[in-house]
Amino acid sequence: MAVRAALGRLTCGERQVLVLIGTCGLSAAETAEVLGMSADAVHKRWQRARARFIAMAERMKVEQ
Repeated sequence: MAVRAALGRLTCGERQVLVLIGTCGLSAAETAEVLGMSADAVHKRWQRARARFIAMAERMKVEQ
C-alpha cells in the first residue's frame, strides 16, 4: 500500500521514468527516446524520483 501511495505523490514525469526504467527495464537512452528528452535529463529525473519515492515510502511505512 505504501508503494502505491508513494507513486501517487510523485509528479507524472517522475512516475514515467520510474516505471519505464524500474519496471519495464528500459535504459536511460531508451527512456529518453520514449519521452522525447535527453538521456541526461532522464538520468537526473530518475535520481530525483528514486530518492523522493524511497523517502515517501519510508515515511508512510513508519506512519502505518
